[in-house]
Amino acid sequence: MGKDPAFLFYPSDFLSGTMLMTDEQAGKYMRLLCYEFLNGRLIKEDMIKICKEEDKDIFKHFQVDENGLYFNNRLEQEKTKRAEYSEGRRRNRESKQKTHVEDPPNTKDVKNNLFHEHMENENTNGDVNEEIDSTSIEIIEYLNSKAGTNFEVTEETKAVIRARIDEGYTTRDFYTVIDNKALKWKNDSNLVTHVTPSDLFNKSFGKYLN
Repeated sequence: MGKDPAFLFYPSDFLSGTMLMTDEQAGKYMRLLCYEFLNGRLIKEDMIKICKEEDKDIFKHFQVDENGLYFNNRLEQEKTKRAEYSEGRRRNRESKQKTHVEDPPNTKDVKNNLFHEHMENENTNGDVNEEIDSTSIEIIEYLNSKAGTNFEVTEETKAVIRARIDEGYTTRDFYTVIDNKALKWKNDSNLVTHVTPSDLFNKSFGKYLN
């Protein structure tokens, strides 16, 4: 599995945690989080290089492990949740591909319940809708950036994205479909009208991955 390109960001938590920081300190703090996400735990020299000094108001948001490396505990929790969630969805999809058996109609409710239980384990807040909202925003922002569109995250969009997630597809799969189809269709006068979430993420989603 490729490296996760993003992590969940909670604006209210960030604002409350940085309310007493200056704008410059908040910017440095965000750079540290991004660096840690991309490169792993930081040595003290890198902390100081980014902050220009040993700023106690920023450093207090990081813990130090037994090797003297700095890390933000909340960021690591979010990375772990996303990794485990993506792995769970990947295993579910592989299981479906191996069996090639369609779910009978009466298993829909059971399947949704399993999704809820899984998401509650992955999200410390137990908020399934928040996870779907965040994932939908990421996917639609990626679509808009690649296809030059201006779609918003509607309830219909979230529903079609959630349907594919229930089938075991991951955020990276959505990116792949956008790269495979949206970029091609937008330059085809006969297909450009199909560069929409409802058409890209419909039941043919699996075929679009290839």
